[in-house]
Amino acid sequence: MKFGGTSVGSVNSILNVKKIVEAEQEPVIVVVSALGGITDKLIATSQMAASGDSGYEVALAEIKKRHIDMIETLIPAGGQKENLLLIANQLLTELGGIYQGLYLIRDLSAKTLATIVSYGERISSRIVTTLIEWG
Repeated sequence: MKFGGTSVGSVNSILNVKKIVEAEQEPVIVVVSALGGITDKLIATSQMAASGDSGYEVALAEIKKRHIDMIETLIPAGGQKENLLLIANQLLTELGGIYQGLYLIRDLSAKTLATIVSYGERISSRIVTTLIEWG
């Protein structure tokens, strides 16, 4: 089952994804896009950093806040939530390092951009997986 950005764009839409997946009688593989709007934000932030615009740091903080807020809202308190927050923060820290590198070298290759965009899916898939398994 594939769910696009709109399907994982808000708390209610992610809860709807959970209901759809849990209603299936057979095991399914779930593929999710980045949270709604995040892919565009990741690309724009990449371009800012590569052009030497230090405002990328503010944009990155907004990306981080969106993901952490989603986790805080969706996932019940406990060990699984703490583990997910740890993983999300690690991925977001890595992403910040990549942006800093772009800012310093002023170059954005297609491969680097693809890597950056993958962080959106990597984090959202962890959120949805944790919600379905533990939420």
